Order: sequence, then structure tokens, then C-alpha cells
Amino acid sequence: MIRESKGSFILNHIIMVYSFSGAMQNLISGHINQTMLVNELFDKQVIDMSDIEGREEDPDGDPVDIYQWLVFPSFCYLDYEKLISANIPVLDTELETWVGITSFGSPYELYVYPSLLQALFGEDAYKRYKQHQELQKTA
Repeated sequence: MIRESKGSFILNHIIMVYSFSGAMQNLISGHINQTMLVNELFDKQVIDMSDIEGREEDPDGDPVDIYQWLVFPSFCYLDYEKLISANIPVLDTELETWVGITSFGSPYELYVYPSLLQALFGEDAYKRYKQHQELQKTA
């Protein structure tokens, strides 16, 4: 059995964190904003608000506002199911599947990406992503 040196182990761990975090970042950062299109489709009644799944309610019982609609070309059906389970709005129609963003005026890196990462990959993966972000700041 070959034993890794402590330095080699740490280097391999850093490479693994960077690779995994980079893949996660690419999956969620590769989106297309189609807010204007979705709003127009709602206005023309081509699609319906009842098609939105995973939408939370505010304390008054009203649906939480959705400020943006994004398409994630790399997402698959299971990804959308995970988002819905995490109460992230998903609009699934015959035309396209969009993800609703409920934070307003916030940098994606601070609010949008973390919630998507946690929903898609779990808390441990999110922690690795945060480690990756910290390593990038020191590089």
C-alpha cells in the first residue's frame, strides 16, 4: 500500500475542492436571463402562474415575488425536482423550464448561487464551494 505524504494529501484535497467547486459553479453560472420573455408570456396568457411549483408564501399568505426568470441549459429533470423541494420556484411549461429568483438586487454570488448549490448538491457541497471561494480570494 502506498501512503501519501501529508503535503501530497493537502495538495490533492485542494485540487479536488477546486475541481468540484468549479464544476458546481459552471453548472449554476451558465444561465440565461429570460425575465422579459416570461413576463410577456404571462401578459399574453400563453403560460399561467398556476404552472409555478415550489413557490413559497410570505407571512401574509401571498406568493413570494419572483424578480427574474432564468434558464439553466445544463439542468435536468432531477435538478428541477430538487429546486422545487427546496421551495425555489420552477416554471415548467411546454415551451421551456425556468427557475424563479426571489431575491431582488442581490449579487448572484451572495444569495442566488448559494441557495441553488444547497438545493442541488446539499450542505456539504455548499461548504466545499465556500472553501473554493475563500481559496480564490487568497490566490
